[in-house]
Amino acid sequence: MIGIMTPLFRTFWSELTLVALVKLVSSVLTFVSPLILDLLIAFVSSNDPLWRGLLFAFTMFFSAMLESILNGQYDYRIYVISMRMRSAMINAIYKKALVLSSVARGQYTTGEIVNLMSVDTQRVMDYIQVFNLIWITPLQIGLAIWLLWGQLGIATLGGLGVMIILIPVNGAVTAYIRKCQVQLMKHKDRRLKLMNEMLGGIKVLKLYAWEKSFQERVHAIREDEMKSLKVQAYFGAAIIFAFTTAPFLVALASFAVFIAIDPANVLDANKAFVSLSLFNILRVPMAFLPMLITFTAMFFVSLGRINKY
Repeated sequence: MIGIMTPLFRTFWSELTLVALVKLVSSVLTFVSPLILDLLIAFVSSNDPLWRGLLFAFTMFFSAMLESILNGQYDYRIYVISMRMRSAMINAIYKKALVLSSVARGQYTTGEIVNLMSVDTQRVMDYIQVFNLIWITPLQIGLAIWLLWGQLGIATLGGLGVMIILIPVNGAVTAYIRKCQVQLMKHKDRRLKLMNEMLGGIKVLKLYAWEKSFQERVHAIREDEMKSLKVQAYFGAAIIFAFTTAPFLVALASFAVFIAIDPANVLDANKAFVSLSLFNILRVPMAFLPMLITFTAMFFVSLGRINKY
């Protein structure tokens, strides 16, 4: 986080800290339901008084309601903060555009500056909205695995092994998506530069009947842009598919190992429902991983372009 992000974080650190705490509390509350579910299932098969069961049910309801309220507040506040940060970046880019030297004006066309203000600042804004998920996601995955260990014991390693296998694949695809994003932004700059030249010299273009020639040039650049977008979309879809199916594979591997390591192991209602509840919680941060990969790659590309400017 260097360059323009340093003054932005210094300006908005208090608001960012507050929303981070809100996100932390809401993420911890996510694990209240499976813990209470374990107690509730045990209550059904026991002779405990009715008030205890009602207390468990009320606690589940209250924690879910509080989690929903906190998530709503977090989404609203982080959106407002990211929008204000984007406005500050656009303002800084615009102010610098007004004082560029003649040499710098030759390096940056109007189209490239507009691209920085519209596309690149939007990429940074998108990343700010998911920034807290970078540390919340590993925390949620770690808590889920720890609680699963309490339910399934060493069999949890079966599911953990599936997750570990996905990590190197994850890293390779991240690098390639970032490369595609750099190439895509270059194509966008070329297209915007050509379009600005066409609009600036539209009279000459019409006079010499160059419409067809310039149209073909724009289409050729657009074809290159679409190829980069298509490759990026294919890899993004592959990541989403892999991480969507990952929780099912993790659950299957864990249950299979749990039953296989010891014939005495019984997958009763408590273990099955609580484990499935935890696996369902695990599915959410794992589903966010491909999005975080894409947003992180786009963020560093766009941040590098803004800082270079």
